[in-house]
Amino acid sequence: MPVCRRPFRIPILVLLALAGCRDQTAPPPTVASDPFHVADSLQAVGRSSLALARFLVLRDSLAGSVDSAGYWRAVLGWADAERRLGHEDSALAALDLAGRLAGTDPGRRGWTRFIHANVLDHRGDFPAALAEARAVDTLALAAEDKRLEAAAWHEMGRVFSLTGRNREAEGAHA
Repeated sequence: MPVCRRPFRIPILVLLALAGCRDQTAPPPTVASDPFHVADSLQAVGRSSLALARFLVLRDSLAGSVDSAGYWRAVLGWADAERRLGHEDSALAALDLAGRLAGTDPGRRGWTRFIHANVLDHRGDFPAALAEARAVDTLALAAEDKRLEAAAWHEMGRVFSLTGRNREAEGAHA
């Protein structure tokens, strides 16, 4: 008859004691401290309807606060989510509010106008979209925002491409 051995069992108290001895100097894992992290992530992966709900919660929670930058960002996120969902009239209403909140800050004005240029080119108003994109480029230079500058050039290239002006687009980037 074969000999059966009992499996090696570690008492639960030993495991708990070992867990208590781990390095306490390492910071515990934390959730991202940026309140926009989830909404931005959902937007980035194409889940705009879920992102819209998050941006609306952020907008409503920041509406009465002194954090005007956060409120502007929540409103701009709301506008972008509406644009991505094809709700252009809602996006334009949100952009109107975002434009007022942007004030004189060239970076905020530039990002607001960038989303506006997107709405215009989706509507087929290419001349207005191109004018907005050129204004965004000027604001990006004033704000020294390289990401905004790249976004402006991307939008200009998109409009040139959609209107069949590829040679003009090449000349602009030469």
